[in-house]
Amino acid sequence: MAQSLQDFHVGDLECREVYQMHHHDKVMVCIPDATVRQDLVQELIDRSDVIEDCSGYASPMDDAE
Repeated sequence: MAQSLQDFHVGDLECREVYQMHHHDKVMVCIPDATVRQDLVQELIDRSDVIEDCSGYASPMDDAE
């Protein structure tokens, strides 16, 4: 775990998943493995009843489905 005056970074020893607890109450996630990342994204989509996407991010690929 690394820490600054504003943000915290938490991850496992192999850095398979790294989370940044941002000083503006955001959590940013870095998952380099594409399959693991997609699995996590799908889990979040499946739980949209309790998790709200406040990222403001949109992708043209979203409209392709």
